Amino acid sequence: MLFLTIVMIPIAILAKTKDNDPKDLFHENGVHKTSSMLMTNALFEAMDKNMRKKVKVLSDEQFIEVFEASVEWMAYNQSLNKKVILSDIIKQKI
Repeated sequence: MLFLTIVMIPIAILAKTKDNDPKDLFHENGVHKTSSMLMTNALFEAMDKNMRKKVKVLSDEQFIEVFEASVEWMAYNQSLNKKVILSDIIKQKI
């Protein structure tokens, strides 16, 4: 999962955006178009894990994992230069 998040997803995004206009990458609200796909996959993984354990609700940790899958979250973490990880900040607030 870590390899997929750190290496493969950015490579796929770069390959997909190489020939496209940067304006085509974002919805009108500013959210990257691939974020919804990435977050949906993370959500389904969390739901599948909970179904196998017969748990009916998503935990706070699982919600954070879903948001960590977004392109915006990854970009924000990179802009912080790994000094502060955004998920750690949110975990402290919960």
